[in-house]
Amino acid sequence: MTEPGQRRAIVLAGGQGTRLRPYTAVIPKPLMPVGDRPVLDIVIRQLRRSGFDRVTIATGYLAELVEAFFGDGARYGLRIDYFREDEPLGTVGALACIEDLDRPFLVMNGDVLTDLDFGALMRQHEQSDAIGTIAVTTQRIDVSLGVLQLDEREADRVAGYVEKPAIDVDASMGVYCFSPAVRSHISRGEHLDFPDLVLRLLDRGEVIRTWRPDAYWLDIGRHDDHDLAMREFERNRSRFVGDDEPQRPAERLGDVAATTGRAGFKAVGVEETAHRPHALVTGGAGFIGSNLVDALLATGATVAVVDSLVTGRRENVDPRARLHVIDVTDADALERVFARERPNIVFHLAGQLDVRRSMAEPAFDVDVNVRGTAAVLEAARLSGVERVVHASTGGALYGDATSIPTPETAPVEPMSPYGASKAAAEAYCSLYTRVHGLSTVSLRLANVYGPRQEPQLESGVVARFCAAALDGGRASVYGDGRQTRDFIHVSDIVTAFIAAADSRAAGAFNVGTGVETSIVELAEALELERIHAPARRGEVLRSCLDPAAAAGHLSWQPTIALADGLAQTLEWTRAHLQAQPPRRVPLRVAASTPAAG
Repeated sequence: MTEPGQRRAIVLAGGQGTRLRPYTAVIPKPLMPVGDRPVLDIVIRQLRRSGFDRVTIATGYLAELVEAFFGDGARYGLRIDYFREDEPLGTVGALACIEDLDRPFLVMNGDVLTDLDFGALMRQHEQSDAIGTIAVTTQRIDVSLGVLQLDEREADRVAGYVEKPAIDVDASMGVYCFSPAVRSHISRGEHLDFPDLVLRLLDRGEVIRTWRPDAYWLDIGRHDDHDLAMREFERNRSRFVGDDEPQRPAERLGDVAATTGRAGFKAVGVEETAHRPHALVTGGAGFIGSNLVDALLATGATVAVVDSLVTGRRENVDPRARLHVIDVTDADALERVFARERPNIVFHLAGQLDVRRSMAEPAFDVDVNVRGTAAVLEAARLSGVERVVHASTGGALYGDATSIPTPETAPVEPMSPYGASKAAAEAYCSLYTRVHGLSTVSLRLANVYGPRQEPQLESGVVARFCAAALDGGRASVYGDGRQTRDFIHVSDIVTAFIAAADSRAAGAFNVGTGVETSIVELAEALELERIHAPARRGEVLRSCLDPAAAAGHLSWQPTIALADGLAQTLEWTRAHLQAQPPRRVPLRVAASTPAAG
């Protein structure tokens, strides 16, 4: 039972934060760092200053990290307890299951940066006749289209025209107060989101009111929002945390990762101390590598990057990671970097990835993919690295496999020098395990797509198609377009790399979805006009990987459906390539989660 005079807040912290991947692949969204602390740490300190003495955190995704970080709340001077959702209940379904809600209580999302006075909201609600009070803010929405104004009497007659207008709307801040009676409108165990609850309450004649504070507010839902939150916090730190001192090292995210073992690299022998794991990523300025670097930094690890910047971009590398601009084929320079950095774990992603170039310059392909891998393995051995995770290939390795989805037991029959060089690199990894005792694992990747993939590169068909969809709607398709691929989002690849680092599994594992999609189907999903070009020599006709072994040995499964991944990639492409779409680009891919085998 709530004690007399006690103020209680329910913080919703169970969502997966898919729009913030790859960060949220390894860390829950409420623990996303803003300045020197997680965003939810800021919120809890604000609640305490507003007179709240009990906070219940509703957790779900990566619940153990949230619970390990905040504990019982003693260091904040209030009581923290938890309600863990075994199954997702939506944004407000948990309210029917949380006990002792016999007085008005506050409900809020755990991923907002704001300086609003939570106590003032509670007072406003307690003095009203409403079952619920919603904190609102005015937001301006820019419409990127020309808007027609139609005559009220003649619906087909144009009365006016406004080019790209801005519309002001009253938006929910994700902060609410409810009276206990609201629970009678929610069934126990029901999946219910806030908009549906509001409509249900209104339909049943309940009163809902708004409260408009003069306050800063930002929902940290996307990468751009997180970047803005970081800048705003650094500029106006005291506005959000008052005169609080910076956090002590024991309160930081890296120690939570070490405590829980989640992405803390415990499996490779890092002790559970204040010393954070240290990773080195070759190819860390590239598409997959830079996304992996971001996720590793989010766990609290320190990270070094080795990249020649031939295809990688310096701006892809988070400034918190140390960048060494060298080529992996320069064995002497590589050994000096390894000796200086002394990493615990190495993720080897640098390589020559262009099938066409491998056909034209096979010696160059071997030099980068085989000699470069051997140089990385030798540098790792000499510097005492505990584990190497090697990025291999799936489709190019198996060739035109007869078994679809293809398991790891299928014959290795590459149809290009690229596939052959990756097979040789895998063999070198196994050799160093047998002869030198170096722990290695190879991940055979399906066709990866997502943010930071360059549309100019041969391997980036999704990136090329997204760019085309935003710039004229025409794209080249090689051959008849019936060749199939297993498309997997980069955030799923990142979680696979971290899962492989945390495991002791050896050998090679497929990392794919098990879902086959043709190039024609991909083009149709983006409503592209296809321009057919001659088929390319050495191209595999069908490629789809069976990820069952990774699920069993690495405890990894894909989570991003192709429809969702394409939508995210289109959004990123629009924002970062400044392509202005001449039309709306709909998606026609089924929104089911990809099979994990």
